[in-house]
Amino acid sequence: MAEIDELLTPDEVAAILRVPKESVLRLAKRAADGDPSGLPFVKLGRWKRFEPAEVEAFKQRHRTVVVDPMAPSKASASRKRRT
Repeated sequence: MAEIDELLTPDEVAAILRVPKESVLRLAKRAADGDPSGLPFVKLGRWKRFEPAEVEAFKQRHRTVVVDPMAPSKASASRKRRT
């Protein structure tokens, strides 16, 4: 677990993810409800704080790779070689 001074506030996480603070809090609620798509947090009294490693893991889990539909695929390249 991260040291307490390394924990991030919802505002800091929102800035990292470039989303509104309300979205961060909504993702935290999902995690609290057991939804694996949520963002895990540490509860300190009434405050929610986030571990930097958990924020990075969240980003990696939700990463989407966009593929250029006009770029030749490996499958089409191998078909060309067979003919």
